[in-house]
Amino acid sequence: MPYIEELFCLKIITGKALVAAALDALRKEEINKAAVVAFSSNDLGNVFWQSIDFEKRDDLIYRNLSINEKNI
Repeated sequence: MPYIEELFCLKIITGKALVAAALDALRKEEINKAAVVAFSSNDLGNVFWQSIDFEKRDDLIYRNLSINEKNI
């Protein structure tokens, strides 16, 4: 396996382990749901979240308001 592919696989495994640990901590605090915001153009990120069973929600609209021009 080429070096780049090995790094990619390691990142996916590490990412999944990190999410699993975070979800375990939320369960211990009796938090019942977790949400993630990902840009629609982030194909790799969206594939990752889908691969660990985070569902795409079509019933929501995400909105924000920038109140500081320097924070764009």
